[in-house]
Amino acid sequence: MRLRRLKAQLMEAEAHKGLERLLTPLVDALRRRTLVEGWAARSASAVRDVNSILKKAGLGQDAIHAQTFSLKLDTFERIDRMIMQTEARRNASLREIDRHRDVLAQRLRETSKEIVDAEFAEIAPQNGAGA
Repeated sequence: MRLRRLKAQLMEAEAHKGLERLLTPLVDALRRRTLVEGWAARSASAVRDVNSILKKAGLGQDAIHAQTFSLKLDTFERIDRMIMQTEARRNASLREIDRHRDVLAQRLRETSKEIVDAEFAEIAPQNGAGA
């Protein structure tokens, strides 16, 4: 879960880089820098301007995410591999726990059957030991 949250946080933290790359062919360098900084700071006017520019280009917020993802693809792949390895270790541990439970359950059944089937003899109370 931590690694999945990390992926989401990374996407959010690096979104300004994706936006900058997306705006490169659409606006000049000075305006792009101002827009990206304002957008990252969540300035209402910058967000409005960015949305307007993207809309005119036929793009939306998904385009920002796509650019950000493409910029950090190697990092996301590494995180995904780490998630797969962690899940594989967890699944192996759960299988081992199940195997041990099955073995323990079998032993308990056998021991229980031995106790039930065992022969017993009544022993007379010893001196002063019974009323």
